[in-house]
Amino acid sequence: MKTFHESQKLNSLLAWLPLIAAFLFMVYALWQQLVMGTPIGNAPAPNAVLIACTALVVGIMITLAVMELKTEITAEGISARFLPFGKAKYFWSEVDYFTIENPKVKGIGVKYNPMTKMKYFNTNFGDMLILHLKDGKKFGLGTKKPAEMNAFLNELFLGGDKSDLLQNIQDNRERIELREERDDQNFV
Repeated sequence: MKTFHESQKLNSLLAWLPLIAAFLFMVYALWQQLVMGTPIGNAPAPNAVLIACTALVVGIMITLAVMELKTEITAEGISARFLPFGKAKYFWSEVDYFTIENPKVKGIGVKYNPMTKMKYFNTNFGDMLILHLKDGKKFGLGTKKPAEMNAFLNELFLGGDKSDLLQNIQDNRERIELREERDDQNFV
């Protein structure tokens, strides 16, 4: 069975630069106050506060370092795992239709927008696979390989044919619903 895999790390200077600057300042402040005995500023922070703030910055840096979005698309559905925050899995029978677009979402990470009823996993501000679910909700999955993902989905649903992908999904959904209705009738 063919599978599409994508693994993305957060490689944004906008995220790392402030953290590195904060870490360097905290190390400097700790060095000055603990080792040199010189307080930082007119109202220096207690040593315990400096240590706690340094630990917090280091914790955030470790979280960013291990943060990874792993995507797997198969004939059965889509599964995504955003380490260390969460995971999601959707079967194609749950999906009404999908698009690959740049939705201009705000933020990276695991997010939920109550206005659009969309939960999304995102590591960049680029393209996203958006699943429009049958229950009216949406799920967005950031991708750095939109062309490859689209080609895989075309092959998966159309066998490589370049006809209308959404129509094919609709036809598949109707066939699944008819099969489910027949199965229900057989058990009555």
